[in-house]
Amino acid sequence: DSNSRLPSDNGGFQDRCLKPLGHPTAHPSLYVSFLLPHFLSDPSARSLDACCRPISRTSRACPIRRPSLLCPADARVYGKSLGWEAQILLVDCHSHLWSYPGHLSDEFVNEANARSRGHALDLDIPPEKHWQAMQGVDKVIVFGLRAFHSGLYVPNQFIADYAASHPDKVIGFGAVDPTTDPIKETLEEIVRLGLRGVKLGPIYQNIHPTDPRMMRVYDFCQSHSLPIMIHQGTTFVRTGPLKYALPIQLEDVVVTFPELRMVIAHLGHPWISETLVLIRKHPHLYSDISALHYRPWQFYNALITAKEYGVLDKILFGSDFPFTTPEASIDGLRNINHFAEGTNLPRLTSDEIERLIYSPTLGNLGLESE
Repeated sequence: DSNSRLPSDNGGFQDRCLKPLGHPTAHPSLYVSFLLPHFLSDPSARSLDACCRPISRTSRACPIRRPSLLCPADARVYGKSLGWEAQILLVDCHSHLWSYPGHLSDEFVNEANARSRGHALDLDIPPEKHWQAMQGVDKVIVFGLRAFHSGLYVPNQFIADYAASHPDKVIGFGAVDPTTDPIKETLEEIVRLGLRGVKLGPIYQNIHPTDPRMMRVYDFCQSHSLPIMIHQGTTFVRTGPLKYALPIQLEDVVVTFPELRMVIAHLGHPWISETLVLIRKHPHLYSDISALHYRPWQFYNALITAKEYGVLDKILFGSDFPFTTPEASIDGLRNINHFAEGTNLPRLTSDEIERLIYSPTLGNLGLESE
């Protein structure tokens, strides 16, 4: 109820949250919604296990396959405890599917590994590997990319076949390379295949985001209610032109196509402030936090800046699998205040963190209806 206090911003637990479950004023919903994720991600909190509602990591009624993920049932209890009205789902808005060799050039893979911070990347992601990696989420948006300039050529049929095999969970996006693909025919194929959106990457495709060929893509997507995921930020690809990667270049696009729903991937890093002021201005423009947690200082500053601009609600949860995972992304979010410990630096509240994890992605992108 409104008199119950939620976990404090510094991760501690207060008032009713610390009382044994049998205490007459204890709140079971708070144990499930807030204590559980902290128990599972904060070793210092595990001594409080005896106080927790008996829904465990191994409970058959409420399985939690990953230590840091709330299962869907717990998520719904969590949302209700905060008065959330929308359906509570954990949606990964940013994941990839492709085969290597086959859909990626050797040069692309070699350059990715050269910048992978010393950890070899497994970039062969067949459907069964993607499906296994997404067991902890309720819904996932998946796409390849068509960018012949950078050595990516994932067939739309490949994505459509996978999405059709798991229609209740997997949402497929198609892709078009405006520099090489027949634009109208490829976009019509995306619709015919039942794909729900379009992935673009100007820096990978060697094209300015306001090139007339790109404008044809935006026009089609707006008129067919297809949301766009656009990589408008830096990349490791040597031949990818940074001059086409600035998020501010999208302003003319969203002014021209005001009903187009678009997500700027990765907060447009490193031009994060540009991205945040853009999504603040334009109602159907969003961004996601995919592939940012492993740059923790940048990640912390990005989200604090987003809070100061009042746009946390315009940021969607995503992982960028296979470059990282939903679990690692959630761990990064729940540890976002690490830099603020013992200081007067600003921080995100527990509520703000969980709202980022359970962002209303499907509603924002017009993907709730089948």
